[in-house]
Formats: sequence, C-alpha cells, structure tokens
Amino acid sequence: MSQKKTSKSGKKQRNRKGPAQKPGNPRHGSAVSLGAFRAEKLLAPMIPGFVQWFERSEGEAAEALACLKVIGVVLAEFLQVDAVPSVTAFTTDEAVRAFDALEAVLGEDTDMAADAFHLYIDFLGEMGLWTGTDHDYDAVHDFVDEEAQFPVPEFPEIMVPRIPEDEELAAFEVMPLISQVGALFEWIGTGKDVTSTGVLRLSDIEAAAASLGVKARGQRQGKQRSDAPALPGFESLEVKDAEEPTLVVRSMNDVPELEMMWRCLQDAELIEVGSTKAVPRQGHGFEADSTPARRVETYRKTATSILQRFEDEIRDAGPLGTPIGMLRRAVLTMGCTETPMPMEKFELDEDLDPDGEEYLTNLLANASLGMFTVLEELGLLSLDTHVRVPKHLWGSLKTVFEKSSDDYGEFYGLPSGGEEPQIEMRRNTTPAKSTAVLELKIALRDLTPPIWRTVTVPNGARLSHLHYIIQSAFGWDGGHLHEFQAGGRNGTTYSSGDFEASPYTDKNVEERTVALSDVFKRKGSKLEYTYDFGDNWRHLITLENILPLKDAGAVPRCLDGARMAPEDDCGGIWGWLELLEAIKDPAHPAHEDRMDWMGLEEGETLDPEKFDIKAINKRLRQFQDLLG
Repeated sequence: MSQKKTSKSGKKQRNRKGPAQKPGNPRHGSAVSLGAFRAEKLLAPMIPGFVQWFERSEGEAAEALACLKVIGVVLAEFLQVDAVPSVTAFTTDEAVRAFDALEAVLGEDTDMAADAFHLYIDFLGEMGLWTGTDHDYDAVHDFVDEEAQFPVPEFPEIMVPRIPEDEELAAFEVMPLISQVGALFEWIGTGKDVTSTGVLRLSDIEAAAASLGVKARGQRQGKQRSDAPALPGFESLEVKDAEEPTLVVRSMNDVPELEMMWRCLQDAELIEVGSTKAVPRQGHGFEADSTPARRVETYRKTATSILQRFEDEIRDAGPLGTPIGMLRRAVLTMGCTETPMPMEKFELDEDLDPDGEEYLTNLLANASLGMFTVLEELGLLSLDTHVRVPKHLWGSLKTVFEKSSDDYGEFYGLPSGGEEPQIEMRRNTTPAKSTAVLELKIALRDLTPPIWRTVTVPNGARLSHLHYIIQSAFGWDGGHLHEFQAGGRNGTTYSSGDFEASPYTDKNVEERTVALSDVFKRKGSKLEYTYDFGDNWRHLITLENILPLKDAGAVPRCLDGARMAPEDDCGGIWGWLELLEAIKDPAHPAHEDRMDWMGLEEGETLDPEKFDIKAINKRLRQFQDLLG
C-alpha cells in the first residue's frame, strides 16, 4: 500500500536538459482526442474521492469539478506526449515535456493549469494514491510548485464616494444581511448560553436558525449532512444537493447561515463570547434608540466583517485560491467603478476550445459564481447584467482589501515577514508500528477562558513527535526547552536529553524512545507537557478517544479547539493577559510598546477569541508523510 505524503513547500528552479522539443499544435491531431479520452477514463474512478478531499481542505464541490476539468487537460498532455501509462505516477522529465506541450497552445500562460495540477499531486500524496517513487513525487511536486507561481496583479484603487448619512442608512437598512443580523441579535436578547468552544448549545440551534429563516435542529446522534453532494458525470459541473425539510446537526457550525451570522457578530464586536455565555456589547448599534450615526457605523462594521470572511476563505483555499482569488478581487474592484464586469463572462461557454486559456479562465469564473450569488443574497452585490457593488459598500470593500494587502504578498508567492515558522520534525526518530489513532485534548493550564486543541495522532508516534505536533497546534516557535511528565512532581519525566532532568523526579526517560501507546493506555490517561521553563507554559494532555486506523483519515490533524494561543516569549500567563489588556486600551502606558512588539499598526486589534483550524492543519500536514 502506498504511503501517504504531505505537500512540499520548497521551490526549485525549473531545469531542462537541452532544448525542449515543441510539438505541433495538439488541437489538430486525433492523438489529443485519444489523450483526452484516456485522461477522462482514468480520472473517472477518482472523482468522488477528489471532490470529498477538496471539500475538506480547499472549497466547494463545483470548484472541485472545475479543477478536475483543468487537471484533465494537463493529463491529456502527459498521455499524449510520452504515452504515460498511469495518471498516478510521473517523472520530472515527463512533467517538463507535458507543460511544454501546453505552452504550445496557451503560450506562457500555463499558471492556471499548473495550479490545478499542484492540487492533484497533493491529492495523490495525501490520499496514498501516488504509485511512483518518493523521489519522483518530491521532484514533480517541486517542479509544479515553481510552475504555479503567479505575478502580483495590479488592482485599480477603489474611490469611496461621499454619501449623505440618511441615504447611507436607508441603503443599509434594506439589506438582507442587516435584517438577518438584526433578527439574530433580537433572538440573543440579553444573552445566551454557549459551550466551551463558544458556540450555541444544541437545544438553542433550532430557535436561532429560525430567526434567520432556516430549518435546523441540534441532535447528539442525529442524521448528519452528506460529506459531498451527489456527483454528476465528469462532463458536467452542475452539482445538485438533496433538499431536506429540516437539517439535523451536531453543531451550530454545521448550519452555514447560522455559523456565518454568529461569526459576523463576533468579528464586528457586537457580541462578547465568554466561556459560558454570549452577551451583547454595550452600544452595539442595533438598539432602538441608537443614533443614525451609530447605526451606520455598526452596519459598516457588519458588512466589513462578512466581506473579510469571504476574503479569508480565498486566502486559505490552498493553491487553487490563487487564480480564483485574483479573479474575484478583480471583479469586485471593477464592481466599484463605472465599468463593472458583464455577467456573460461567468456563463459556462461550451464552444470554447478545451485546450485554450480562455476555457480554463471560463471554468474558474463559473466556479466563482457561487460566492457572488451568496453575496447578492445578502445584499452585498447586484447581479443583473453586470457585477456591481452598491456604493455604500465601497468603503467596506476597500477596508478589506487594504487590510489583506500584506497577506496577498504571501498569497501570490512573495516573501512575507509574517510567515508561520516551519518546524522540522526529527526524521531520524522512527515511529513504532501504529495499531490505532489517539484523540488527544491538549489544554493550557491556569487560563480562563480555556485555550485548547483536540488532535488525532497515531499511537505509534513517539513523544518526540508529539512535541512537534503540540508546537504546531499552538504556534510555538520551538526556541525553548520542554519536557513531558507523568505521575505528578515526583513521577516520570520524558525529555529530549538537551538538559539535566529535575532533581525531584524519580526517573527520566529519553522521549524519542517512548511510543504514545506506552503512556496513553486507556481513555482518560493524562500527561503534562511543559514548554519554556521561564514562561512556564504547562499543557495538560488527556486521551479522549481511541479510533480504528481505517476510520481516522489523515493524521496528525486538528479536530477542534478554542482561542488563539499566547505569543511566544510574552512573559507567561500574566504577561499574556497584560499584553492583551495593553493592546485593547490605547490609554495603557504599555500600549504603544505592546502594539509594536506584536507588529500591529494603530487602529488594528488582536482577537484572542480567534481560532484558525485551517492554519493549524496546514502546519500539521508537514508531518503526515512520516506519521500518516
């Protein structure tokens, strides 16, 4: 059985040996038709798996199917140029010749094709479907990484118009978004109970969803939503969802409309979510006696928070997010001008040459239409003959794009000062044979409200591996000593051997010699992990569940969690709390110093309630080839 692999982040220069041979235009030969036919036939069995994988990590099913169309175009060139017998194993030389053949048709504009193929290689590696050698996988992945680099686009500046306050207020108040947020706000009233993860309790889901016009109810062992919509044939991008009278869910987050509006209230700082209760903030702007100016300010923040969420989703969408993100941002920016994008550009044109660049662009544009439709339903866009952004929202959109400008540098492949540290696991530490997967809850001690993560790890992993997983899950930079401890102060410690063990311990063991199955033997087993003996970050690790290997999916993986982790070297618990207080209060004597230390500009804020599971899992993927 093929070993699962993780995606590679390194870049290598494309290096051809001798002049590349340029075949004639492949559109005019029967061989390409045969190559396309073979590609479609060989891809067909993988469509359901690819769509489910794509929905878990990248985006919607319609985008997955659009991506598969592009992948089919690339694979057709592989099958044509070198008569490659498989679509699950390639060499770098084959990749070079296939992309040269694409350039004969597309010119130099093969970025979109390379981006889609990048995802396909990730899919093969992560799902254990790659049948070639490890060396070829890494080499092809690095080659496609280099091919998929995009130039930074230049977007026109959004010129925010001056709108009289009464006109702006009237425009906001007819928006479905404002009506829905107001309805949910009215339902919340003076406050509602929440779980430890900051979401509504199961018993409240039905009433909360009803305030938004959605039929849903919470149930612990209820019917679950389908992992993926029913798939049509490979030739169609249309996905049809079966409709249910009432959606039965296990979490508020499984109701998209409710989850989106709840997060909107938090992001716009209209509600405060504590460890047990969510309450409205004072002067939130939805009160009946709010002044027009206050209401306009609140509505602007609400619209901005929703637009920011869509922007963040694109930035976190993996390789395919690059071309889609550029296209969507260009369309929205044009929607704030006198020359908006015509709607006809988003219609799927079956008459376009399947091997041409316009066809690939058209596929991605059509896949983007779903997001624009959601924005239209909320009143954030107008889709008639053109894609237009209402003028009272131009300021919100400009705020979002300006805030994301630094992120876009990294998004389009440029160096960024805010990149996450890449922690390199010690690969000379071989895991033991795994017989099950452990579901571990890791919580920082002595903090209220709690900061925690739930991760899945194979029981054959060593404690030295778990160290790196914890570092990635909490975003620590790995620059300090650490140790594990079982049995309290005088129990057994497990360390890397980089320092002398505590004199109070009865026994110290080399952590790389200990498998997780040796210390987590039954549900409820506990272990303590301390990182940075100065700041003294103590983590309590509890075994919550033991899962069969076949049911656990890719590991390690973060399943859940709450709140952002403290910043490394901030001075421990009290230092972190003081830092948050100083950043929150401009009058605090340490405000300017702490803002500078965190790299924040005046007016920016730090949200301690933010929990970014996508970023955590992105960091954890680097360990899946060793432990998966």
